[in-house]
Amino acid sequence: MSLGLALVEDAQAAGDWVEMDLLATFARPDAILPASRHPRLGLVLSVATSGLVFVPVLLTWFGLASAVAAYGRMLDSAAGRAAAGGRTFLDLWQSGFHGELNPLLDLSHVAGYTLTALGLLLLFNLVGTWLARADERAAGRRRAELLSRLVPVLTRAQMLLNRRRLASPARFAAELSRAAAVLGGIFDQAALVQESMAGLSGRNIVVSERLHAAIGELGTTVTRLRDTGAEVAGATSSMREAATTLAEEVTERAARAAVRLDAAADSAASGLKESREAGERLLAAVTERIDATLAGLGDRITGATDDLARAGSGFAEAIRASAGEAARDVGQTYQEAVAAAAVTLTEKMAGIGEELTRVVADVNVSVTRQIMAAEAAEAARDRHAAVLEQAVTALCAGEHAGDGQDKGRREWP
Repeated sequence: MSLGLALVEDAQAAGDWVEMDLLATFARPDAILPASRHPRLGLVLSVATSGLVFVPVLLTWFGLASAVAAYGRMLDSAAGRAAAGGRTFLDLWQSGFHGELNPLLDLSHVAGYTLTALGLLLLFNLVGTWLARADERAAGRRRAELLSRLVPVLTRAQMLLNRRRLASPARFAAELSRAAAVLGGIFDQAALVQESMAGLSGRNIVVSERLHAAIGELGTTVTRLRDTGAEVAGATSSMREAATTLAEEVTERAARAAVRLDAAADSAASGLKESREAGERLLAAVTERIDATLAGLGDRITGATDDLARAGSGFAEAIRASAGEAARDVGQTYQEAVAAAAVTLTEKMAGIGEELTRVVADVNVSVTRQIMAAEAAEAARDRHAAVLEQAVTALCAGEHAGDGQDKGRREWP
């Protein structure tokens, strides 16, 4: 049964039209196929274009075959061979091979035929393309016009069919059952959404409690961090004061050690000077003694030359003994002075070395304490930084969870 009969008959005669969506079925661009305005001309141009593709090739090869045959016939005669001497094949083709070739098949005519076929092929192709595009544009306009007229008609027909579909009690009951099923599905979805919202609210409460706890821990961590900062600042001040005190103490002790070293050097120099002066005095005394002895000896030599000859050997021994005694006295005195000065210098240098050792030990102890204090402060700062990072992470997680719940509330109507 056609749609027109279904519209004019009763609901029972409508058949399956009442169950069909007319707009979705017929109101589509591909459901309307407008006819071409030039169907025969388009067909002729299509066939002509397909046939003209091979015409230039056929004309070229046919002209070439005729030229070769005429060339062969010309060479069979003596006059033809004489006429062909020194001339090219194209020249002979243009001249007609000495009358052996039809004038309509010479080179210029064959070239003209080929160019004409190519021109016709190009013309037919252009005309066919233009007609096809014109038909497409016209078909688009016709399709739009038909759709603009068809949609209102189909809408009114759909409304009439819907009225007839609902007029039957059985169909009305079926539609009501279908609507009830759809409504039940909506209620089920609403119940699921309500349960999801209840669970989401519970998780929101838990997250809020965790967030409050994280905020409390964050406040405690911030307080500890401030205390740690104060401790670090105090430790830094103590380290600076200790470093200043240590520098002053080292400077003072070094100055005292330098003074003591200068005093010891001065004392050693004084002792060496005194020893040198004592040696010089002793040497002068010995020299005077020797001079006196030599002077007395001269007087004796002057007074008793003869006795000198007799007692020469004894006098020489006396001189050697006196000289050895004087030398021994001088060496012993000089060695005693040098030994005394060396002992004094050694004692003073030992005292200075002990003082420097004590100062270095004190410096090492102070530096060790400062290093241990700095390490303890660094460890405390690392611990507080770790606690602060954990608290901030927990706070960020709580905020993300809260944002997700707020987004869920906004999306739920």
